[in-house]
Amino acid sequence: LELQLELQWELQWELQWELHWELQWELKLELQLELHWELQWELKLELQLEVQWELQWELQWELQWELQWELQWELQWELQWELQWELQWELQWELQWELQWEMNQRTT
Repeated sequence: LELQLELQWELQWELQWELHWELQWELKLELQLELHWELQWELKLELQLEVQWELQWELQWELQWELQWELQWELQWELQWELQWELQWELQWELQWELQWEMNQRTT
């Protein structure tokens, strides 16, 4: 009986010990995996947001700059060209008209 109790005690102790370590190991592993995935997810999300922000900022800035520059240049060029052309044309026309008028005056 004593031997039986002793064996039973030892077995019980061993089982408890094993269970304890097994559970602890499983929990540790589970936690590690959970942490790993959580961290991976957070990092992924963080990186995604960072990259998205940078790209958005870059594109916005680039587009704004390009458009502003292009428009400014285009407008400046067009206006300059138009004005120059218009003035040249008007002056030429006016002079021609005046000359014509003067010549007509002289002939009459």
